[in-house]
Amino acid sequence: MDAKARAAQPKADLELYTDASIKDGVASIGIWHAAAEAPRNVGPAEFLHPLHAELQAITQAVMMAPAEHPVIFYTDCKDAVEALNDKRRTDTASARY
Repeated sequence: MDAKARAAQPKADLELYTDASIKDGVASIGIWHAAAEAPRNVGPAEFLHPLHAELQAITQAVMMAPAEHPVIFYTDCKDAVEALNDKRRTDTASARY
């Protein structure tokens, strides 16, 4: 995101960054913000598709965010953003995969 686009965004008290990966059969998620990093192992890859790991990272970030403060979430997973924005989808487990 360029500086102009970032400046146009609403100000938030907290910015959370999420990511997920699968390596050697293990899915891991990461949640990062300026105060701390909270990587978590979420389970064997045979039970998780990469999209599910990304959505788990976002879910954990939402759960740790204070409800009374504005928060901006960042992820590099376009499929996760599309799944969350798809108002027709009620079950994220059925997302494309």
